[in-house]
Amino acid sequence: YVFREMPAQSLLSYVNFTRQLLKALPKKENALLVGLGAGSLYTILKEAGSQVESVEIDERMYEFGTRYFGMPVHEHITTDGRYYLNITRRKYDLIILDVIIGENVPAQLVSLECFQRCKALLKNDGVLIVEHGGVTDFGKNAFVPSVARTLEAAGFSVSVFNPVGYAPKITAKSMAPRLDSLDGKTIFLVDPRFDDSGLFLKQV
Repeated sequence: YVFREMPAQSLLSYVNFTRQLLKALPKKENALLVGLGAGSLYTILKEAGSQVESVEIDERMYEFGTRYFGMPVHEHITTDGRYYLNITRRKYDLIILDVIIGENVPAQLVSLECFQRCKALLKNDGVLIVEHGGVTDFGKNAFVPSVARTLEAAGFSVSVFNPVGYAPKITAKSMAPRLDSLDGKTIFLVDPRFDDSGLFLKQV
């Protein structure tokens, strides 16, 4: 999701959360992005001053990203992300796995062996970021806790973030006092299209 006038500005909460997270971390000189999508994460990594390698299994994603979503044209690698992790010999300050689409999870990229390989490719102070689809209700979905335990088994210190945030506590407000008369008052009727707002306007 993007603004039509600003195609490089993603409306996805995890993308914007990652932008803020990168600002809080020490600068990452070189990064590996596995899962290119429309290029939002690639763009923010470049904005942060990182040298970025991008790996995407579907060549069409690169074409769509550069044509429609403001992603800079760059050299990229079209192959399976797990395969590239296995063959690369570079060391990285940052690895991002952005490969989860809803309930579609490439198992080869969330396995213990994959995370162990990621750890081996990171420098001593390197960081691995795994986009987990925004699942936060662990009582109904065991996916994120399972990934967290697998990361810990691979030797990572794990923090789980909810990029959507948590709703603030809501407290009831008392009704405004009724006016004795509406004489001389201007009334504006606005239909916010909430549930039953039509009924409310008819009653007014």
